[in-house]
Amino acid sequence: MKRYKLTTQDLTTYKGFPWEVFEWVKATGAARGLCSDAYLHCYDSLEVAALMNPIHANFNNPRAWIVETRGRSLNDNGLKRGYKEMRLIREVEPIALTTEQRVKIAILITLEVCVAKNFITWAKDWLSGKDRSKAAARAARAAARVMVAADAAGRAAEAAADADWEAAADWAAEAAFAAKAEAKHIDIQSIVREAIK
Repeated sequence: MKRYKLTTQDLTTYKGFPWEVFEWVKATGAARGLCSDAYLHCYDSLEVAALMNPIHANFNNPRAWIVETRGRSLNDNGLKRGYKEMRLIREVEPIALTTEQRVKIAILITLEVCVAKNFITWAKDWLSGKDRSKAAARAARAAARVMVAADAAGRAAEAAADADWEAAADWAAEAAFAAKAEAKHIDIQSIVREAIK
């Protein structure tokens, strides 16, 4: 199965770690968690890489790569993967998500776990284009405040209404992360692909 990795324009990743095309890199850390130097990170799709970039690597103008992996691996419920060894194989065109697509993804993912009626009504109105106001997003977020994912999706919509594209991207990724933590059965890739059609 193909995996994808983002790098900076000069082929570095977290803390300036250098990569070279076709050269195997091995994670040498002893920690057990995915977010450590014990694993090299990648994604199942370019779409998920684009969605999660703001809260994972936060690369401006990233390069995207198909990678080959081997060794022990960990899966963060479809949000990212870690492998002990990895190499860059071929550069591909990265996916660029619009703010509207990011907010749509955040809302669709949150609808998978949220049962608050006010949030569901607002989400349907936002998705249909009926009401994309900041006030409606704020009210929906307040109604579903107990759910981190719903709060993050509402914040993404509020930021979009304010034309704060960076904050909207961050909150959309946070919504995906929070919803996935609450319900591991969510198929993030399918939702992201549906949202950007």
